[in-house]
Amino acid sequence: METELGERIAASFRQLDDFIGHWRASHPTTRLYCQSACSACCQLAVHCSLPEAAIIAVELDQNQQRALGIYVERLHVASGELKSLPEYLRRHRLDLGPCPFLGADRSCTIYGQRPLSCRALLATRPPGWCGIDLSELDPLDQRLFQQSLDPQLVAWPTHYLASSQDLARQLEQQLLVSMQQACGWGASGNLPLLVWLTRQHALHRCSSDQASALLDRLKLSTSPLINLITDQH
Repeated sequence: METELGERIAASFRQLDDFIGHWRASHPTTRLYCQSACSACCQLAVHCSLPEAAIIAVELDQNQQRALGIYVERLHVASGELKSLPEYLRRHRLDLGPCPFLGADRSCTIYGQRPLSCRALLATRPPGWCGIDLSELDPLDQRLFQQSLDPQLVAWPTHYLASSQDLARQLEQQLLVSMQQACGWGASGNLPLLVWLTRQHALHRCSSDQASALLDRLKLSTSPLINLITDQH
Protein backbone atom coordinates (compact mmCIF):
# COMPACT_ATOMS: atom_id res chain seq x y z
CA MET A 1 0.00 0.00 0.00
CA GLU A 2 2.73 2.48 0.99
CA THR A 3 4.67 1.84 -2.22
CA GLU A 4 1.59 2.37 -4.38
CA LEU A 5 0.62 5.56 -2.55
CA GLY A 6 4.21 6.78 -2.76
CA GLU A 7 4.11 6.36 -6.53
CA ARG A 8 0.77 8.19 -6.69
CA ILE A 9 2.19 11.06 -4.64
CA ALA A 10 5.23 11.37 -6.88
CA ALA A 11 2.96 11.39 -9.95
CA SER A 12 0.74 14.05 -8.35
CA PHE A 13 3.75 16.24 -7.59
CA ARG A 14 4.95 15.94 -11.20
CA GLN A 15 1.49 16.73 -12.55
CA LEU A 16 1.16 19.87 -10.45
CA ASP A 17 4.73 21.04 -11.10
CA ASP A 18 4.27 20.50 -14.84
CA PHE A 19 0.99 22.42 -14.76
CA ILE A 20 2.65 25.36 -13.01
CA GLY A 21 5.53 25.31 -15.49
CA HIS A 22 3.11 25.40 -18.43
CA TRP A 23 1.07 28.13 -16.73
CA ARG A 24 4.15 30.32 -16.30
CA ALA A 25 5.12 29.79 -19.94
CA SER A 26 1.63 30.70 -21.18
CA HIS A 27 1.34 33.81 -18.96
CA PRO A 28 4.68 35.59 -19.52
CA THR A 29 3.34 38.99 -18.49
CA THR A 30 1.95 37.80 -15.14
CA ARG A 31 4.57 37.87 -12.43
CA LEU A 32 4.63 35.28 -9.65
CA TYR A 33 6.70 36.60 -6.75
CA CYS A 34 7.62 33.31 -5.05
CA GLN A 35 11.37 32.70 -4.90
CA SER A 36 14.06 31.03 -2.79
CA ALA A 37 14.11 32.10 0.89
CA CYS A 38 10.81 33.97 0.41
CA SER A 39 9.22 32.52 3.52
CA ALA A 40 6.24 34.68 4.47
CA CYS A 41 3.84 31.88 3.49
CA CYS A 42 5.70 29.55 5.88
CA GLN A 43 3.91 31.36 8.72
CA LEU A 44 0.59 30.00 7.41
CA ALA A 45 -1.04 26.75 8.46
CA VAL A 46 -0.23 23.99 5.95
CA HIS A 47 -2.92 21.44 5.16
CA CYS A 48 -2.07 18.12 3.52
CA SER A 49 -3.11 14.49 3.24
CA LEU A 50 -1.74 11.79 5.54
CA PRO A 51 0.04 9.99 2.66
CA GLU A 52 1.97 13.19 1.88
CA ALA A 53 2.92 13.60 5.55
CA ALA A 54 4.06 9.99 5.75
CA ILE A 55 6.68 10.37 3.02
CA ILE A 56 8.09 13.41 4.83
CA ALA A 57 8.20 11.66 8.19
CA VAL A 58 10.63 8.94 7.13
CA GLU A 59 13.21 11.43 5.82
CA LEU A 60 13.63 13.74 8.82
CA ASP A 61 17.06 14.28 10.35
CA GLN A 62 17.67 15.03 14.03
CA ASN A 63 17.43 18.81 13.64
CA GLN A 64 14.13 18.53 11.79
CA GLN A 65 12.78 16.12 14.40
CA ARG A 66 13.78 18.51 17.18
CA ALA A 67 12.09 21.46 15.46
CA LEU A 68 9.00 19.34 14.84
CA GLY A 69 8.78 18.40 18.52
CA ILE A 70 8.97 22.05 19.59
CA TYR A 71 6.25 23.03 17.13
CA VAL A 72 3.92 20.21 18.21
CA GLU A 73 4.40 21.17 21.86
CA ARG A 74 3.35 24.76 21.06
CA LEU A 75 0.41 23.41 19.12
CA HIS A 76 -0.59 21.19 22.05
CA VAL A 77 -0.54 24.15 24.43
CA ALA A 78 -2.74 26.19 22.09
CA SER A 79 -5.04 23.35 21.02
CA GLY A 80 -7.37 23.67 24.00
CA GLU A 81 -8.43 27.07 22.69
CA LEU A 82 -8.74 26.08 19.03
CA LYS A 83 -12.46 25.42 18.64
CA SER A 84 -12.98 26.36 14.99
CA LEU A 85 -11.08 26.37 11.71
CA PRO A 86 -11.05 30.20 11.33
CA GLU A 87 -9.71 30.58 14.86
CA TYR A 88 -7.03 27.97 14.21
CA LEU A 89 -5.90 29.70 11.01
CA ARG A 90 -5.73 33.09 12.74
CA ARG A 91 -3.90 31.77 15.79
CA HIS A 92 -1.44 29.86 13.67
CA ARG A 93 -0.27 33.00 11.92
CA LEU A 94 0.02 34.92 15.18
CA ASP A 95 1.30 32.34 17.65
CA LEU A 96 2.36 29.02 16.11
CA GLY A 97 4.48 29.73 13.05
CA PRO A 98 6.80 29.38 11.37
CA CYS A 99 6.71 25.93 9.83
CA PRO A 100 9.14 23.65 11.70
CA PHE A 101 10.64 22.63 8.36
CA LEU A 102 11.79 26.17 7.60
CA GLY A 103 15.57 26.31 7.81
CA ALA A 104 17.77 28.92 9.47
CA ASP A 105 18.46 30.41 6.03
CA ARG A 106 14.69 30.83 5.52
CA SER A 107 14.54 28.06 2.91
CA CYS A 108 12.39 24.92 2.99
CA THR A 109 14.27 21.89 4.31
CA ILE A 110 11.73 19.44 2.80
CA TYR A 111 11.43 21.21 -0.54
CA GLY A 112 11.48 18.07 -2.68
CA GLN A 113 8.75 16.45 -0.55
CA ARG A 114 6.73 19.59 0.22
CA PRO A 115 2.99 18.86 -0.09
CA LEU A 116 0.65 19.85 -2.87
CA SER A 117 -0.78 22.76 -0.89
CA CYS A 118 2.69 24.35 -0.58
CA ARG A 119 3.55 23.79 -4.24
CA ALA A 120 0.27 25.38 -5.33
CA LEU A 121 0.49 28.57 -3.23
CA LEU A 122 1.80 31.11 -5.75
CA ALA A 123 1.67 34.82 -4.97
CA THR A 124 0.71 37.43 -7.55
CA ARG A 125 1.73 40.23 -5.17
CA PRO A 126 5.06 40.98 -3.38
CA PRO A 127 6.00 38.84 -0.33
CA GLY A 128 4.93 41.48 2.16
CA TRP A 129 1.31 40.75 1.34
CA CYS A 130 1.74 37.08 2.25
CA GLY A 131 2.42 37.98 5.87
CA ILE A 132 -0.52 40.35 6.30
CA ASP A 133 -3.83 39.44 7.91
CA LEU A 134 -6.24 41.22 5.57
CA SER A 135 -8.98 41.22 8.22
CA GLU A 136 -6.84 43.57 10.32
CA LEU A 137 -6.35 46.14 7.55
CA ASP A 138 -8.23 49.39 7.44
CA PRO A 139 -11.43 48.83 5.38
CA LEU A 140 -10.22 51.29 2.73
CA ASP A 141 -6.89 49.48 2.40
CA GLN A 142 -8.73 46.18 2.16
CA ARG A 143 -10.94 47.49 -0.60
CA LEU A 144 -8.05 49.00 -2.56
CA PHE A 145 -6.07 45.78 -2.31
CA GLN A 146 -8.99 43.63 -3.46
CA GLN A 147 -9.78 46.01 -6.30
CA SER A 148 -6.20 45.58 -7.52
CA LEU A 149 -6.68 41.82 -7.97
CA ASP A 150 -7.82 40.03 -11.10
CA PRO A 151 -10.77 37.86 -9.96
CA GLN A 152 -10.29 35.64 -13.04
CA LEU A 153 -6.74 34.85 -11.94
CA VAL A 154 -6.63 34.67 -8.15
CA ALA A 155 -8.46 32.84 -5.39
CA TRP A 156 -10.29 36.05 -4.47
CA PRO A 157 -10.10 37.78 -2.01
CA THR A 158 -6.50 36.53 -1.71
CA HIS A 159 -3.67 37.29 -4.13
CA TYR A 160 -2.76 33.62 -4.65
CA LEU A 161 -3.15 31.94 -8.03
CA ALA A 162 -6.44 30.04 -8.18
CA SER A 163 -5.82 27.44 -10.88
CA SER A 164 -2.84 25.82 -9.16
CA GLN A 165 -4.76 25.56 -5.89
CA ASP A 166 -7.78 24.06 -7.67
CA LEU A 167 -5.61 21.35 -9.21
CA ALA A 168 -3.80 20.71 -5.92
CA ARG A 169 -7.11 20.14 -4.12
CA GLN A 170 -8.22 17.69 -6.82
CA LEU A 171 -4.94 15.76 -6.58
CA GLU A 172 -5.07 15.72 -2.77
CA GLN A 173 -8.61 14.36 -2.89
CA GLN A 174 -7.46 11.63 -5.27
CA LEU A 175 -4.74 10.65 -2.78
CA LEU A 176 -7.29 10.45 0.01
CA VAL A 177 -9.59 8.31 -2.13
CA SER A 178 -6.65 6.01 -2.91
CA MET A 179 -5.88 5.66 0.81
CA GLN A 180 -9.54 4.93 1.59
CA GLN A 181 -9.62 2.26 -1.08
CA ALA A 182 -6.44 0.67 0.23
CA CYS A 183 -7.03 1.04 3.98
CA GLY A 184 -10.70 1.79 4.51
CA TRP A 185 -9.98 5.24 5.90
CA GLY A 186 -7.93 8.37 5.32
CA ALA A 187 -6.93 11.59 7.04
CA SER A 188 -5.90 15.13 6.25
CA GLY A 189 -4.97 18.12 8.36
CA ASN A 190 -2.11 20.09 9.84
CA LEU A 191 1.11 19.00 8.11
CA PRO A 192 3.54 19.02 11.07
CA LEU A 193 1.01 17.30 13.33
CA LEU A 194 0.40 14.54 10.77
CA VAL A 195 4.16 14.08 10.36
CA TRP A 196 4.55 13.83 14.15
CA LEU A 197 1.66 11.35 14.45
CA THR A 198 3.29 9.25 11.74
CA ARG A 199 6.69 9.22 13.46
CA GLN A 200 5.48 8.80 17.03
CA HIS A 201 2.40 6.61 16.57
CA ALA A 202 2.65 5.16 13.02
CA LEU A 203 -0.76 6.69 12.26
CA HIS A 204 -0.47 5.76 8.58
CA ARG A 205 -0.27 2.07 9.52
CA CYS A 206 -3.25 2.06 11.89
CA SER A 207 -6.60 0.52 11.13
CA SER A 208 -9.62 2.80 11.05
CA ASP A 209 -10.58 1.84 14.61
CA GLN A 210 -7.02 2.27 15.85
CA ALA A 211 -6.74 5.70 14.24
CA SER A 212 -10.04 6.81 15.81
CA ALA A 213 -8.94 5.54 19.24
CA LEU A 214 -5.57 7.25 18.94
CA LEU A 215 -7.10 10.61 18.04
CA ASP A 216 -9.60 10.24 20.89
CA ARG A 217 -6.78 9.51 23.34
CA LEU A 218 -4.81 12.53 22.13
CA LYS A 219 -7.95 14.71 22.25
CA LEU A 220 -7.74 15.40 18.53
CA SER A 221 -10.96 13.73 17.38
CA THR A 222 -12.95 16.98 17.60
CA SER A 223 -10.08 19.31 16.76
CA PRO A 224 -9.99 21.41 13.56
CA LEU A 225 -6.38 20.19 13.18
CA ILE A 226 -7.24 16.70 11.87
CA ASN A 227 -9.98 15.42 9.59
CA LEU A 228 -10.43 11.65 9.85
CA ILE A 229 -12.31 10.14 6.92
CA THR A 230 -13.82 6.68 7.37
CA ASP A 231 -16.35 4.66 5.41
CA GLN A 232 -18.95 5.86 7.90
CA HIS A 233 -17.80 9.52 7.81
